[in-house]
Amino acid sequence: LMEVGISLTKMDRGSEKIIYTGESFGDLFMADDSPNEFVVPTGVHCIDSVITEGGIRNRTLMTIAGRSSMGKTCFSMFMAHSIAKNHPAKRILFYSLEMTALDILHKQVTTSAKRKIKTMPRDVKAMAFLKSKEEAVLVVHEKPLASIDYICMTARIDSARNPIAVIVVDYIGIVQNNKKMESQALKMADVSAQLAGLAKELNCIVIALSQVNREYANRVDKRPLMSDAADSSGSERNSDMWLGIYRPEFDSDERHLAEQFIVNCRKDRFGSPWEATLMFNDGVFKEPPPRNW
Repeated sequence: LMEVGISLTKMDRGSEKIIYTGESFGDLFMADDSPNEFVVPTGVHCIDSVITEGGIRNRTLMTIAGRSSMGKTCFSMFMAHSIAKNHPAKRILFYSLEMTALDILHKQVTTSAKRKIKTMPRDVKAMAFLKSKEEAVLVVHEKPLASIDYICMTARIDSARNPIAVIVVDYIGIVQNNKKMESQALKMADVSAQLAGLAKELNCIVIALSQVNREYANRVDKRPLMSDAADSSGSERNSDMWLGIYRPEFDSDERHLAEQFIVNCRKDRFGSPWEATLMFNDGVFKEPPPRNW
C-alpha cells in the first residue's frame, strides 16, 4: 500500500498544469490572457480575408491534401513562410521525406522573393537568400521514411533550444509508425493524432501534407473532399483545419483558368469553411488581380 501511495503521489506532481479546478478557472478567466491561442495572420489578403478569425490560430494542425504533382510542397512552404513571418518564434522546422534540403530551401527563397530563383542574377539571388532568412529561419530534416517517433523527438529537442513557429511534415502517408496496429489506416490516424498533440505541446502550427485517393478522379467535381484523403478518418478527426487544393487546368477542361490554384477549406474548427484562389506559376504564388466590377 505504501508503494502504491508513493506512486500515486509521484503521478500527482505537476497535475495542476493539466487539471483545472474552480479556483484555477477563476484565475484563468480573470487574467483573460491566452498567449498560446493567438491568431497568426498569413499576410496573404485573399486567404486572411475569408478565414473567420482573420488568420491561423496557433497550436493548429493543418492538413493540406491533393493529388501528386499538384504543388502541395510549394504551397506548404508558401503557407509556412507566410505564417512564420508573423509568428513570434519565426522558425520553420521542415521534415522532408522525399525532397532534398536544397529543394526545400529553393522553395522558401522563391516564396520570399516572389520570383523564380533560376531567373535571378547571382547578386540578387544572394540578397533573396538573406531576406528569406531574416523573415523566417528554416531548419530542414532531410530524412526518407522518418518515423513519427523521430519527428516528435527531434521537434521537442529543437523547440527546447529555440521556439518553433511552424512544423511541416511532407508527407504524412510515408511517415513510419512502429506501433503494432491492425491496419495501415489506424497507424496513419495515430500519426495525425500525434502531430495534433505536438502542435499543442510545442505551442506552434503543424502543417501535414496528405495524398488523395484515386477515386476522386471519377467525380465531375474533382475538388478534394476529406473523404478523399488516404487517411480520411484520421485527418478529418484530428485536423483543426483541412485544406484541399485544386488546379482547374490539370483537373478539368477549364484551360482558360490556367495558373489558378484554388484552396478549399473543408473544415475549420474555429470558424466556417472557406475558399481562396491564388495564382501559381513556376513555383511562385501571387494573389489574383482585383476584379473589375
